[in-house]
Amino acid sequence: MWNEELGERIAAILNLIAQRPNKRPDPQRSSTELFDGGERRVMTGVVTYRFSDGSTALWGTGPDVELTINFSTGQEVHIAVTR
Repeated sequence: MWNEELGERIAAILNLIAQRPNKRPDPQRSSTELFDGGERRVMTGVVTYRFSDGSTALWGTGPDVELTINFSTGQEVHIAVTR
């Protein structure tokens, strides 16, 4: 179900993914980067995000660009580039 609040939450997550404010390496995990509002972990074929509000995102890095956002409310949004 679409509503303005959901749109704002999607935009906020996409902004964090794009900007990664104050990004810095995680001193304990070499494949992880910390940023204000969450963390980013790069693995073969996928990038995962954990956000301070409990939401997560999974970015497929293969030939098909896909992003799945799982909000802490249980809502899930899937974005895919089809062409």
